[in-house]
Amino acid sequence: MKVKQEDSIFQYRYQQPIRLYWLKRLSYPICNLFLHILTRIIPNKKRTNRFYFSLVLIFKDEAPFLKEWIEYHLILGVDHFYLYNNNSSDHYLTVIQPYMDRDIITLVDWPEYPGQYSAYLHWYQSYRQETQWASFIDADEFICPILEVSLQDVMKRYEKYPVILAYWKLFGTNGQLMHDDNRLIIEQYTHCRPKLFSEGKIIYNTRFDAASDFISMHGLETKWHGIKIPPLNTFGKFVIWDFHSAGRHAKAVLQINHYWSKAYNCWENKYEKGSIEKGTKYKDFNFFKNLELACTSTDKTIWRYLTLLKIKLKEQENLNNFITNK
Repeated sequence: MKVKQEDSIFQYRYQQPIRLYWLKRLSYPICNLFLHILTRIIPNKKRTNRFYFSLVLIFKDEAPFLKEWIEYHLILGVDHFYLYNNNSSDHYLTVIQPYMDRDIITLVDWPEYPGQYSAYLHWYQSYRQETQWASFIDADEFICPILEVSLQDVMKRYEKYPVILAYWKLFGTNGQLMHDDNRLIIEQYTHCRPKLFSEGKIIYNTRFDAASDFISMHGLETKWHGIKIPPLNTFGKFVIWDFHSAGRHAKAVLQINHYWSKAYNCWENKYEKGSIEKGTKYKDFNFFKNLELACTSTDKTIWRYLTLLKIKLKEQENLNNFITNK
């Protein structure tokens, strides 16, 4: 049976029979139009939030990478971070304490394993009302705007929509066996798959109710008067029946740079640590090899933030040295 593996924009995670793919494509425009009309007539629940855009992260032993991840997203305009510590044994608290002192981070100890989905549900029940937008990303994922510079500018165009799906751009090792601790992640790794992956992370508008208690970081659905509303992708198309559309001559507003493996030694550590989502070591060497062999392109879009990020990190280093020597 012939299957659809990719098109001009996407590499598909779930390969579909050709006949089913074309059936979905023919039916898609009507359903997409209906959902666009629906979201425009839904009354806007106006309320005052403490934060405009927040990130939710569950992590384990990510101390070497947290500062870059936090400072980068602060440059983009993230207001707050909800961090769920999943049994870390490294010096993560030393890294994040200065941000906690400035009320930039809310820290929750979350020992449950696997605990990703339960942590997200806890956030939904406990903190949802504090922020208008929230995204559930990992410490190896960096939101990368393409057309705008700040997240506020990006999200203004989506105020009427419940959930936005930003697709992954998957990056490999850049041929490195060992990660260079003296260089930034976004600087070291530029080799990637040439196309977007048909999976990514959602950005959730908290003014809408989730359709269930399963708070998925990949495809959260919301509801309005019993009607389920799927995510809108960054090409302005709804994701219906796992059908991903970009339209003609379209360009994504933003993407998620997923530095899944980093250097080979980072992948080894990641594999041994296991998945907080599934509680298993399921992304084995064959998974790693297939990703690495597919990285035939280069993407340096995120480099436009590189100098600003280095300046911010240098300022933090000077401040810490001043406090230490005081």
